[in-house]
Amino acid sequence: MPVAILTGQAEIHWSAIAIGSMLFHVFLMCVFSLIMWFWLLRNYLANGIGVFSFLTPIFGMIFGVVFLNEDIELNFILGTALVMLGVMTVSLHHWIAQKIAMNV
Repeated sequence: MPVAILTGQAEIHWSAIAIGSMLFHVFLMCVFSLIMWFWLLRNYLANGIGVFSFLTPIFGMIFGVVFLNEDIELNFILGTALVMLGVMTVSLHHWIAQKIAMNV
């Protein structure tokens, strides 16, 4: 903040887009997502849903492709597959351990 003031970049230019964007981010993104997160924590175990926070960048990239026409590269697809494999491994570890125990 001090650097912004010293360089003259501390002015706020209010516009309908700026106010609409702020309202969208405050109410929809912050309030709604926090209410959803606490509802999930109340109804499910934290270690079971905490791993889904790793999916946030993937959803961000997918929304960028859908709404902003960004390109998907092979590295993103491979990374997404590895993240999904990790999420499934953590989420299904009891089921996986049970299947392994049945085969032994």
